[in-house]
Amino acid sequence: MLRRLCKPLHHGTRKLSSPRPLSPWLRPMSTTTQHLSIPQLVQEHKTVASVVARLNETDSLQNTNGHELLAYYATKGRWQEAQEVYDEVFRYASNNNNNDNNMGDIRSNMATYGLLMEAYIRGDSVDEAIDIYYSLKDYMDLHPVAAQQKGLDFGVSLYTQLITALSDTTSTTSTADDDTVSPHLGYTVDDGAQEIMNVAKDCSSELRMAMLLFQDMRQQGLQADASIYLALLQRCGQEKDGYLVQQVHQYLRMDDGIELDDAMVYGLMDAYRRVGDEDAMVFELWENSASNSGDLLTLVLDMCREKRYKQHAGRVWAQLAMEQKTPSSYRQMVSCLCEANEWRQAKQLVMDMHGQGAPGYSDMVDLLIDYGKKQGIQPDQWDDLM
Repeated sequence: MLRRLCKPLHHGTRKLSSPRPLSPWLRPMSTTTQHLSIPQLVQEHKTVASVVARLNETDSLQNTNGHELLAYYATKGRWQEAQEVYDEVFRYASNNNNNDNNMGDIRSNMATYGLLMEAYIRGDSVDEAIDIYYSLKDYMDLHPVAAQQKGLDFGVSLYTQLITALSDTTSTTSTADDDTVSPHLGYTVDDGAQEIMNVAKDCSSELRMAMLLFQDMRQQGLQADASIYLALLQRCGQEKDGYLVQQVHQYLRMDDGIELDDAMVYGLMDAYRRVGDEDAMVFELWENSASNSGDLLTLVLDMCREKRYKQHAGRVWAQLAMEQKTPSSYRQMVSCLCEANEWRQAKQLVMDMHGQGAPGYSDMVDLLIDYGKKQGIQPDQWDDLM
């Protein structure tokens, strides 16, 4: 069950609680300043405390390298260490206003919390990230002036960071039972209006949170950039969730700020292809594409090969300009025809290739012979190709 926190930031979960006395190892021991590599420090020191102490010894502990240290753990999903960095560097320093700790002006801001949430997301602890998100959201609602002073604001960069992390995670996904489904799971778009529906969806907590963040973003009137749409499509495709792929696609249709360039069309085609029963949409996107670039061609021919769509493959091939008929595309087309048990048609294609002087003929002959041997074609059928 997704939990919505109702307490302000400084009274929220353990991760965002009130300050304690400053740890002794955070006091500077030297005034010698030098640039220290965060990855090198982490490798040399076994604990977060010792890394922080080393930074503080050189009087170089500040927001910049504090966030760099936090980011190091966040990108690796090491949320325990990231939480400790937040506790020791940002949480208590942020609440100490008398500057007697000699740590400089270290203050937590939205970048701090974004990295902390990213650490939990990449560490397969999405519910913890959701707790932080709602704790921040409630704090901003209850204390708007203080939140503004602290630099707390949900912007496009934060949502991009979190949604991208949710799509990139390789952790084991879990599904939600019907009785533990958040009301923020499904979205429908109809004639320009969006409606949140209580739809029981068997999707992972990562995809659930990604869609929740996307919905919150739109409700705030923020313009999603292309990377957010691509991240959502990637995650929906990974989970073969055709319903949510369609919803993201519909949002794209309505979003005048996003150009359907080759990268976006590829993201849509790839997501629909992964769903498994949306092949018609893949072909529609291909046919409506302005450029039919090499990546799009590779995707659609590869799908034709997997599904043995020889007629569709023929139509795709007929649409290609001569410069698009490269050795790579010929190889895909030959494979597509052979795997659809059309060896002789593939042979004719190779002969046409030779007649047009296209490069890569000998490789295509070898490929055709390999398929012929596997399919029991008599050797004399390819003698005239040698």
